[in-house]
Amino acid sequence: GGSLLDDLDRIGPEDRVVLELSSYQLKDLRPACRALAACLTNLSQDHIDYHGSVESYAAAKRRLFTEVASSAAAVLPADRADLQEWAAPERRVTFGERAPGPRAARAGNEVVDLAWDGEETAIPVGGRSLLGPHNLLNMAAACAAAMGARGGLPEDLEGWARALTGLKPVAHCMEALGERDGVLFVNDSKATAPDAAVAALSSYDRPLVAIAGGSTKDTDLAPLAAALASRARAAFLTGPAGRQIEAHLRGTPLRARFCGTFDDAVRLAIAEARPGDVVLLAPGCASYDQFTNYIERGERFRALAGFGK
Repeated sequence: GGSLLDDLDRIGPEDRVVLELSSYQLKDLRPACRALAACLTNLSQDHIDYHGSVESYAAAKRRLFTEVASSAAAVLPADRADLQEWAAPERRVTFGERAPGPRAARAGNEVVDLAWDGEETAIPVGGRSLLGPHNLLNMAAACAAAMGARGGLPEDLEGWARALTGLKPVAHCMEALGERDGVLFVNDSKATAPDAAVAALSSYDRPLVAIAGGSTKDTDLAPLAAALASRARAAFLTGPAGRQIEAHLRGTPLRARFCGTFDDAVRLAIAEARPGDVVLLAPGCASYDQFTNYIERGERFRALAGFGK
């Protein structure tokens, strides 16, 4: 959420910088980055309203490997065979549940297995604070990027394990606000794309009362509707995207209701919740229909849920 330019005067030649770049930034960056590793966590349909097509969106992300960090270790999701050509085999490090290749991080059964040129080791991550199978994959991606940057397996396995299991959710990203009357309130306002909301919906084994919708980015909302139908007990929808989700849900047994405002959706979700439920804000859409950004939306949810500052 901030600019790295503000920190330039305190970054020395021995410091390592971990930088997250959006597709907007990658689209315009010039080939000037001396990266040790470059990592693509995923590629799904998003920001079509800006890029114009899925192909243009993918091309912006591909620039990270072909131009911006063209000599860095290339960390790629193993389940996307179509993306492997983005980097030469000698640069490639993969991650996933069954990541192939001599250099890989494999996630499963609360363990991240690491392989590097014939050597292997494992990092246990049971008891981790970040829930969901997607966060186990995120941990594997981070390990793959770190191996790529250092050129081998970790020497401090216990340190890596402590770092992974000690991670806490950041604000607005599957942030557990607290529990009241047996109901857990979770703020995932940062889930501004359908895939992110689907991941959140798959992370809890308690009944879900979901809040979804917002402004559309010309993405396909059918997968989000399907996840709501299979995972949620009830759904309260808002914004122009909420109308589209509602249309996809017609004919399903899910009790879904379109609400005029975000505030109405939250209040109705709270009224619907029973002890043992999770009230989950996982919009799967941008916030611009009623808010400046996802942060403002998350703070509004926090206040309405009674966990305001």
